Amino acid sequence: LSKLGYNKKYIPSQHQLIQFLIQLGDTNALVSGYDKLGYAFHQLNIFDSAIYYYNEAYRIGSLLGDRKFLMDSYNNISQVYQYQGNHKKELEYCRKGLKLAIESENIFDQGTFYHNIAIAFKYLGQNDSGLIYAKKALAINKSISNTDREALNRTAIGMLYAMNNQIEKGMELFLENLQYHTKVGNQMELQMDNYNLSYSYYFLGEYGDAIKYAFECLRISKLISDVNLEMEAYDLLSQSYSGLRNDSKALMYFKKYHSLNDSLIKSTNFEVLSNIQSEYEYDRNESEIRLLSAENQLKEKQVNNVISSLVIIVISLVILIGILVVLFRKLRRIQELHEKLNNSYHDITKSHGKLKEFEANTSKELKFARTLQDSFFNDTTDLNKIFEQVYFNSYSSKPIQNSFLWGHKLGNKLY
Repeated sequence: LSKLGYNKKYIPSQHQLIQFLIQLGDTNALVSGYDKLGYAFHQLNIFDSAIYYYNEAYRIGSLLGDRKFLMDSYNNISQVYQYQGNHKKELEYCRKGLKLAIESENIFDQGTFYHNIAIAFKYLGQNDSGLIYAKKALAINKSISNTDREALNRTAIGMLYAMNNQIEKGMELFLENLQYHTKVGNQMELQMDNYNLSYSYYFLGEYGDAIKYAFECLRISKLISDVNLEMEAYDLLSQSYSGLRNDSKALMYFKKYHSLNDSLIKSTNFEVLSNIQSEYEYDRNESEIRLLSAENQLKEKQVNNVISSLVIIVISLVILIGILVVLFRKLRRIQELHEKLNNSYHDITKSHGKLKEFEANTSKELKFARTLQDSFFNDTTDLNKIFEQVYFNSYSSKPIQNSFLWGHKLGNKLY
């Protein structure tokens, strides 16, 4: 989408759509709406609003579990921080995106984040670290034959070499890119390749070659209406002719650079004022959306609290029922054991009564037997006196159970 697509007419419609989606509760469409609104403010250079809406898209999108969308969100947020000049935050979000890309085994996005991390290190002045990540990005894009991304990585590596004063190494990569972009006819990248080569030759003091590539950069930038790079080409031409001591041409191109720069400043100031006005006009709409979002979050929290309470109640009831079932079973078991004990007690009582009855009967029988024995026999002394010729012996001293023998003697025989 072009920058013209995100003007004052576009923003209110997005606000109205998001208000409707919040009320409707369409999560997928809401994520897309926030993301597009973030991109709109991004293109208008209203960075705080861009980050806010990108973060809202990420926050809701994270609930959907779409890792590709989350990686895109990290990339979008990191790019906004790059435009803001907050390169530490840019690096932070690039690393988050790289971690997610590695976990998802997404090779393409790994290459993207390795490259973006290299650029963040470049802005932070950590060129050696930047080279490490840029080379990793190049290796990944070579492995998946993504030639356009390879060229992008070569540009980053070449710039990092140049910043480390390894100009010749950088130029080799710029020349390789020039050949590739000439082959595929990519005018946008061709102007950058020519600019990088012109600047490299100027840095080495080879002003003739610097002018050659600067003119080619100027030609292409006019062809594709890239005013910023046209201005940079004029600046390089002015400095290169100054290096050749050609003051007239140096002055001519300096004036062209200065004139174009003034027009850009005016255009930029107008754009800044327009952006401030846009931000002011739609601040109330943003507040309304944030309020609706907060209300929606509150309702969602209340619903979640009710659900959590119901879950706790259900779990408590289940536990209580389980405890009651266990107690009921134990009570039944106790009742069964009590019944068995009662039956056993009854049986024991009954047996005890029979034993007492048996003991009473036995005592009566023993008493009767003793009485019989006493009636049959007198004291042993009396028996010996009466029966002097008879042998008498008792085998046991126990009553009733005594065994005794009766006999008489005739001569030497005992009968």
